[in-house]
Amino acid sequence: MCQRHALFVLMCVFFWTVATSRESMSAQPEPFDLVIRNGRIVDGSGNPWFHADLAIRGDKIAALGKLPDAKARREIDARGLVVAPGFIDMHSHSDFTLLEDGLAQSKIRQGVTTEVLGEGSSPGPYREKLAPPQHLVNGKPTRWTTLGDYFDVVERAGVSTNVASFVGLGTVWECVMGKSHARPTREQLERMKVLVEEAMQNGAAGLSSMLAMPPGSLATTDDIVELCKVVARFGGTYMTHIRNEGTIVFEAIREAIEIGRRAGVAVEILHIKIADQKYWGKMSDIVKLVDDARREGVNVHANIYPYTRGHNNLSSIIPPWAHEGGTAKMLARLKDGGDRAKLKKDIRGGIPGWYNHFTAVGGDWSRMLVSANTGYKGLTVDRILAARKKNPTRERGSDDLDELFDLLIEEGGSIPTVYDHHTEKDMNLALSQPWCSIGSDGLALATEGPLKRGHPHPRSFGTFPRVLGVYVRQRNLLTLEDAVRRMTSLNATKLGLHERGLLRPGFYADVTLFDPERVIDKATYEEPFQYSVGIEYVLVNGEIVLEKGKHTGAKPGRALRRALAVSAVQTPAPAQVELKKGDRILFFGDSLTQLAGTEQPKEHVKKGYVRIVREKLQEMHKDKNIELDWVATSGHTVPDLLKRVDKDVIAKKPTIVFIQIGCNDARRIPKDTFQTGLEELIGRLQKAEIQVIQCSLTSVGEKHDGTNPGDAKMEEFAEVARQVAKKKNVPLNDLRKAFVAHWKANNPDNKDRGILTYDGNHFNDAGHRFVAEQMLKMLR
Repeated sequence: MCQRHALFVLMCVFFWTVATSRESMSAQPEPFDLVIRNGRIVDGSGNPWFHADLAIRGDKIAALGKLPDAKARREIDARGLVVAPGFIDMHSHSDFTLLEDGLAQSKIRQGVTTEVLGEGSSPGPYREKLAPPQHLVNGKPTRWTTLGDYFDVVERAGVSTNVASFVGLGTVWECVMGKSHARPTREQLERMKVLVEEAMQNGAAGLSSMLAMPPGSLATTDDIVELCKVVARFGGTYMTHIRNEGTIVFEAIREAIEIGRRAGVAVEILHIKIADQKYWGKMSDIVKLVDDARREGVNVHANIYPYTRGHNNLSSIIPPWAHEGGTAKMLARLKDGGDRAKLKKDIRGGIPGWYNHFTAVGGDWSRMLVSANTGYKGLTVDRILAARKKNPTRERGSDDLDELFDLLIEEGGSIPTVYDHHTEKDMNLALSQPWCSIGSDGLALATEGPLKRGHPHPRSFGTFPRVLGVYVRQRNLLTLEDAVRRMTSLNATKLGLHERGLLRPGFYADVTLFDPERVIDKATYEEPFQYSVGIEYVLVNGEIVLEKGKHTGAKPGRALRRALAVSAVQTPAPAQVELKKGDRILFFGDSLTQLAGTEQPKEHVKKGYVRIVREKLQEMHKDKNIELDWVATSGHTVPDLLKRVDKDVIAKKPTIVFIQIGCNDARRIPKDTFQTGLEELIGRLQKAEIQVIQCSLTSVGEKHDGTNPGDAKMEEFAEVARQVAKKKNVPLNDLRKAFVAHWKANNPDNKDRGILTYDGNHFNDAGHRFVAEQMLKMLR
C-alpha cells in the first residue's frame, strides 16, 4: 500500500509539473524582434546617459531598461557603444538623389534616419506655369505634380531613410508667376495661398524660402506673412534662408522674426551664419536678436552645419535682375556687351539689399572651389581663370569677370561652388546656442556608382560624425548628450514629428549606435568622397539598415507627413439655407446617399443620415411641408452624376439640390476631369433655376493623422471642390474638414476607426449622426 501510495504521489507531482510548465510556457510573452544589450543610452532628451537594454518589436521601441530575461529573435551587444535616437537631418537637398537608388549611403553612414527637404524649392507642387520635371526613380523616368504625389513616389520606390519636406516658396511662386519678375496681383497671391494650403494638407512641415536669389527674393515681407498665415493654421513652421547673410544680415534676421511675429508661426533660420568678412566676429549680435525675440514669445530657432564654407553656384555672382526669364535669358545677357558692362558694375559695386557672393569673400577667387561635375571640379576659381587666360586660343585682354561670364556660358549657366565665407569663431558661438540644431545642407551621395559625381561639399558625408568627433570629443564645445539632443529631439520638436527623436517605449525605432571614441568625419574639401567612421548600426523603423558599418540594402524608410493641426481643419459655419414652404430637397451623389437613404441588411447602417435629416426637417418645419428625396449613381463619380442629372434630377423638379461628392472621384478619375465635370454639373442645375448646395463628402479613410497616403489625394479633390464652389457662387458644406476636426477632438490617439468609418469607406451609425448634424446646420 505504501509503495502504491508513493507511486501515486509521484505521478501526481509529475503531471502537475507538466501542466504548470505548459501553462507557464503559454503565458510567456512573445519574444522581441531585437534586443540591444549593454548600451550606453543617450536618449535624445539632453539628460545624462545611463546603461540599459533596448527592446524592439515591429517598428516601435517596446521596452527600455534592464532586461536580463528578455527573449529576442536577435540580439546586438552594444558594449562600448552609444545607443541614441536616429539623427534627423534638419536641412537636406536629397530630394531626387534619394530616388535614384534609395540607399542614402552618405547619410545612413552618418547615423541619419530622417531627411528633411526644402530650401525655397521643393519636390512639388508642379502646376500651371511650372511643368513637372522628369526624374529617375530606380532607373525609371517618373513625373508627379504635388508634394503628396512625391511622398507616394518615395514610399513606392523604397528608401533607406524617412523623408519629411517643406513646401518651397520659390516653387509655389513659379507655379503662379513663371519666370517673370513681375509683382503678383491679389488673385495670384491668393492662388499661391491655395497651393501652400494644398501642400500642408499633403503633409508638408511648413513653408521654406530662399530669399537671397530669385524667385524667393521677389517676395516681400508682406507676401511671406500672407503665405505663412496659411502655414500657421496647420501648426507648421516657416524655414528660411534669410534674404542676406552678409552686409544686411541683421536686417534679414529681423525680417524673419517679424514674419514669425505677424503670421503667428514658428521660424527656423537655415544654416545660420555671418557670410561676409565685413561683419565677422558679430555673431553675438545675432544671438541677441534671436534671444530677445524668444523672450518676447516669438518661436524662433536655427540650424547649422559644422563647417566654415558654404555651397552655392557661381551663377549666384550674377545680379538678380539678370536672372529674370530663366537661365536662357541670363545666358543671353552674359553674351551681350552692353549688359556685360552693367553686370561688372553691379558685381564690383554691389546692389542695395543683394547678397553678393563676390564681395562677401573680398573678391578673392581663391576662396571659391568648384564642385561641379566638369573638368574644373576640385579647382579654385583663381586657378581656373589663370589657366584660361594663358590659353593661346582665347582672346587676350579680357578681365576676370569676362572669363567668369564665358565660363558660365560654356557650362550652361550653372557651376556649383564652395565658398569660404564665414569663420570658426562665429560658427562655434551659433552652434553652442540651445535653440540651434544640426542640418547638413547636403545630399545623399555615394563613394561609387552614379551617385559619385561632381566635387561636393564634405558636409554630405561628414556633418553628424564631425559634430560628435570634433566638437564633442576633441574640442569639448558640446556635451555628448546635448549634441545628440540637437540632432534628434530638438529637430523632431521643430518639425512636429511625434513619436520620433527620443528613445521611449512606444516611439518609432529609429536608432543609431556609434563608438564615441572613434566616430569622426573623413570627407575633406579636397577629397569629399569618403564615408565617416564610428557609426556601427543604424535602424530605421525597427529594421537594421547599417550593420557593423556596412549597408544591408534595407529600405524601410517612410514619408513623414506632418499631422494636420486641429485648428487647421475647423470648418467655418456653413452658409444658411432659408427653407420656404413646399421646398423639395434632393440629395444627389455618391454611394453614401444610397447606403444611408435605404434600408440595409448590414448592421453598421441602422439609420442613414438622409433619413435622419428628413425626419428632423419634418419635425422642425411641420407647417412648410418640406419634401426630401435622394438619387444615387452606380459609378459614384461626377461623370456618372452628369449622365443622370437631366432625367433623374432636373425631371423631379426639386427646388434645392445637394451634390454629394465622394471618394470615388479621387480614386477613379483625373483631377481635371473632376473639375470640368463638376462645373458643368452645377451649371446645368443652375440653368434649370435650381438652388445648388455642394457638399464635399470625400472619405477620410482609416486614419486622420496625415499618415494615410489616400487622405492626401482625397483632400486634393476636396480642394478642387472648394474652388469650384467659390467660382460658381455655391454654398459649400465641407464635411471632410469637419470630419477631421471631429476625429481629432474625440480621438486624439487616432486609434478608434469606428468613430466615423466602416471598412475605411462607409460611415457607421455615429458617423451618420454626425453628418446629419452638419447638414441640419445648413437647413435651419
